[in-house]
Amino acid sequence: MMGFFIGLMALVMIGHSYVDYLNYGYLKHPSRLRTLWRNGLLRLWGLSFTIWFYLNSHVFATTTALVMPLGVMMMGSIAIGLSTRRWTMRNLPGYVWLELKDFLKFAFSLIIVALVLVGVFETRLFSSLWQVMFFSLTALALIYLMIYSVILPRIFRFIPYRMREEKSGLFLRYPRINHTVYMAQSNKLRLPMNALFMAGIKKLRVVLSDRLLARLSSSEIKGIVAHELGHGAKHHLWVRALAMVGMIGFYLVLGQLVFETDYLRQSFTQFALGESLFVLMVLLYSTENIAVVLLYQLTQYQEFQSDRYAVELGYGLALAEALEKIHRYQPDPQEHPLAKKLGLSHPDTLLRVRKLKEAAVK
Repeated sequence: MMGFFIGLMALVMIGHSYVDYLNYGYLKHPSRLRTLWRNGLLRLWGLSFTIWFYLNSHVFATTTALVMPLGVMMMGSIAIGLSTRRWTMRNLPGYVWLELKDFLKFAFSLIIVALVLVGVFETRLFSSLWQVMFFSLTALALIYLMIYSVILPRIFRFIPYRMREEKSGLFLRYPRINHTVYMAQSNKLRLPMNALFMAGIKKLRVVLSDRLLARLSSSEIKGIVAHELGHGAKHHLWVRALAMVGMIGFYLVLGQLVFETDYLRQSFTQFALGESLFVLMVLLYSTENIAVVLLYQLTQYQEFQSDRYAVELGYGLALAEALEKIHRYQPDPQEHPLAKKLGLSHPDTLLRVRKLKEAAVK
């Protein structure tokens, strides 16, 4: 069983490396080659150390098994980062700090999920997985309401924004639309050209950043608003919430597999907390990358669906013009189309523009 997940981990790493290779061929400049080489070494190191630790885990004490995987992986990441860049004793601390931040940023979510699962299954705070699921969903709902009702109003000013009314699908379907659209301003943050659909307990909001409103024409703004309302009409937030429920359940299944069954315990001579945590991290890395790609496919599909909704309301061309203008001032990252498809929450902007124009002509 453990060999299967190490093999899955290797396949995920090969997939990452292939996307890096496509990006290098797509852009072709020296820094890309250095990045390709560095990432390849990091993945080779990670896979080699995983196999080595798995084969020799019986010789480590529990404390060593807890500290060693994270520490050795971190030191290896720093060493590989230094070997692929020019550095001197003067800039060495800066490079070490940079590599340390990169590693922690990569490992942060995995470590948090792993520690939560260890707390759930090792401390026995809950008598069943259903209690864990209920507690997790309650915590997520409270966090969302805290962000929506308390944190965001302290960071941003939400100012009602009135659009000039007209006899169109937007105002016919949403006669109270001007009570839903807001402009966001902030003295603390420089907002990007962006729009957001927000849902509270009673109130829905379409929030447009002040930079977005400053650049777009009246018809283009209505196209953006029509797109955002499509997220509400198609219940996208509920679908994403269900996807989150599925991910929580998936994590609990992994925790159950590691801490409550004998399938993996038979792979180790001693299977204490250190080995359990190590196995859990391998499982999370192997499977979370796949889950994130699937989640991105969902959100990209939802963006296309909201675009079609704007077309239905008669704002397809206006939305296309708005997206072209946003792309001019705020271009997409330069990556291979496959990398954008697999690694971004939104589809390629120019692809969306082309599809909108084709749909508007029909």
